[in-house]
Amino acid sequence: MSFEWPWQYRFPPFFTIQPQEETREKQLEAWKTLIVEYAKQHGINRLVVAECPSMPLFNNKDINRHLDLEGVGAVLSYLEKTGHIEWKDASRTECALYWQSPIEWAEVIYKWACDVGQTDTVLTFFELLEGDTGAQAPFHGMDKYVFIKSLRQLEKEGRGEVFAAEEGEEIEGVKIFA
Repeated sequence: MSFEWPWQYRFPPFFTIQPQEETREKQLEAWKTLIVEYAKQHGINRLVVAECPSMPLFNNKDINRHLDLEGVGAVLSYLEKTGHIEWKDASRTECALYWQSPIEWAEVIYKWACDVGQTDTVLTFFELLEGDTGAQAPFHGMDKYVFIKSLRQLEKEGRGEVFAAEEGEEIEGVKIFA
């Protein structure tokens, strides 16, 4: 299924952040809708700021227009205010992109584990995100940062536990309770 671009994507001024406040708010809302829908269809859960201007999402080659880094920054700031991104680093070079919140993803993960009989067993992140175990799961290939936030939600709700190989090491596995 190909992505259906909104009319704004073919409108050159869309790729320049507008100076008038009311117009800019409508523009930023249109960017938010575009990014969330595009990310959902393409399974994107992270953005690297430096790569954004060359991504099809921010670069319409048909009209020879792209959103520059300053514009990308304005759009991402708006997405942060609406809860659709979270910065992964202090220098704001990479962000988690939420077209579903970690709470919603936690529910998806829990339902999947129950449906396929993967509760009460320890599973590695590799098995779930890259391996055969999670290959048909809606979260397969998800950004690890977003995945961990979702698992932490399950842990907070008492429906799962995350594990590190050893104390202080990176989280490597999860057990989802039945």
